[in-house]
Amino acid sequence: MLPKRPQLPDGTVQDIQPGTVRTFRAGVYVKQDVTATFRMDGGSARFFRIVGVETDDVVVIDDPDAPGRQIQALQVADKVHGPGPIAVAQDQAVIADVEFSCPADPSQGAFDAVVSGSGISIAVRAIVNLGFLYGNVLATPPDMAPGETASFSVELFSSIGHSVPIILAYDADSDPHFATPAQSATVPAAGGTVSLRLPIKCNEGTPEGVYPIRFKFLSPAGTPFGRGTMFGGEVTVVGGTVVTTLDTTSLAMTAGGIAPVNVRIRSVRGGGTDVSYFLSGVSEFALSGPPIHVDAGTTARGTIWLQAAPDAPSSAELQVTQSSFGRQGSLMGQISVSTLPSPAADSYVVLRIYWGPEWLNGTFFVWQQMERAIFTMLRSKFVLGLREYGIASISDVAVSNSRTFPPPTLPAVAVVPTFPTSNDFDDADLEFVLTSLIDRGQLPRPDQIVGIPFYYIVPQGGSFYRPDREKQNIAGMHGTFSYDGSDHLYGWGFQGADVAGTTPTFGHELVEALTAKRAGMEIVDPCQRLGNANVDGVALQPYLSKQSGLCVLPNVTNRADLAAAPPPPPPPSDKKTA
Repeated sequence: MLPKRPQLPDGTVQDIQPGTVRTFRAGVYVKQDVTATFRMDGGSARFFRIVGVETDDVVVIDDPDAPGRQIQALQVADKVHGPGPIAVAQDQAVIADVEFSCPADPSQGAFDAVVSGSGISIAVRAIVNLGFLYGNVLATPPDMAPGETASFSVELFSSIGHSVPIILAYDADSDPHFATPAQSATVPAAGGTVSLRLPIKCNEGTPEGVYPIRFKFLSPAGTPFGRGTMFGGEVTVVGGTVVTTLDTTSLAMTAGGIAPVNVRIRSVRGGGTDVSYFLSGVSEFALSGPPIHVDAGTTARGTIWLQAAPDAPSSAELQVTQSSFGRQGSLMGQISVSTLPSPAADSYVVLRIYWGPEWLNGTFFVWQQMERAIFTMLRSKFVLGLREYGIASISDVAVSNSRTFPPPTLPAVAVVPTFPTSNDFDDADLEFVLTSLIDRGQLPRPDQIVGIPFYYIVPQGGSFYRPDREKQNIAGMHGTFSYDGSDHLYGWGFQGADVAGTTPTFGHELVEALTAKRAGMEIVDPCQRLGNANVDGVALQPYLSKQSGLCVLPNVTNRADLAAAPPPPPPPSDKKTA
């Protein structure tokens, strides 16, 4: 089988700019011997000129890229300047060098002609770039608030060979939060420019953020202009301008702990915004918590959280600075802080027991979901607020107190797939589950781990605490159980319908069990009627702060009525944890 003949230039040239000249080639294989003089034919022939013609023989050569294989190639046989005459043999290639002169203002995008002579025809085509309208945004406002109008300065220019009347309009498809009246203009021929100022309105209710602003070209009839490129820039919507008042201007707190500072935020310009707070002054203090949201034209109450380092000074004057999206910080007020030494602190370890087959079946949710919530909670600022009660840390990892290095970890989680057939339990059942797991080595003995253990059992959803089966007032409890002649902390709380229905009871019993001795009271009970809120995505209840006398829920910011509030009066009766 003979190798394929070489491919010849197809006679098409593209992307020609108006007013320029391009030379290209076009070829064809000839089927007979002939002597030809060529000419340009066709409707656009006047724009083309034959620069030269050559004939090429097809020869067989060794493939330089594949030794041992042969290919066909072209070898120049004869060459003339201009249209000829030139002698052509059968099976030779005729290749014409053609020049195309593009008009300065072409009226069409494609020019077609034919190189003809002595029965030979070679089609040629020139594709012209007819030009486009372009635009640049020269200046944008530094920021905008919802409801405001600002000016954009734009410059329009063209590569089209004649002046073009257009309408410049805002492209609402790029973002619907802005509007501007369309403006008419005439863009000069290639090389000229025209400048416009466009008033852009930011619609009421636009959230703060950075937005694209795009403009498009329309024809005078209002239809899309196909030879216009869209252009634009960006604008920052700052939400509202706010003023913050510190309701808490002085406080006492524990070194290494966290304390609430209540604030009022008034929106005085624009739309809603999120406000964050920072400190300047003493480095041993910091503010934390998510930004606080305030809607346009309203006043919001919130809480920011002051954290003191373990080595914080006994007194300090702290400057509070606020910042919102797109706004530089501004000084809002001062807090006087008295820092009390941290009491001798203990470290605790939580051992978790998921009791019942429903934890494995996932009827409500699987135990691994609860584990993720506990992991998050024990690493949140929720625990930091317990420093005033002598709690240094609470871990979900049981580290052995053996003398090996590094010390090994011991099991901290047990899943018990059995449950009483009566679907209820009492204190004796709970203690039996605990001691059995420890005896079998499924959970560590209290004397095996670093820290004070707290064993927590979560009975499967739908079960009952037998002493309270009729009234069903108790959601969980805490107390002690005896093992090896000593009493140790434990607690329990039902599995709820979901994780958010389970973690408040867990947090309640954990906090009360660990603080009961030092607090001398149940510090969550006075606060639980305030409700639950998410701390880093985990639903928890507030607890009573010894120093402020308030119910606190660190690091909640947008709920001052729950994050740092006086305890509500107790109800006559309520379903509660104990």
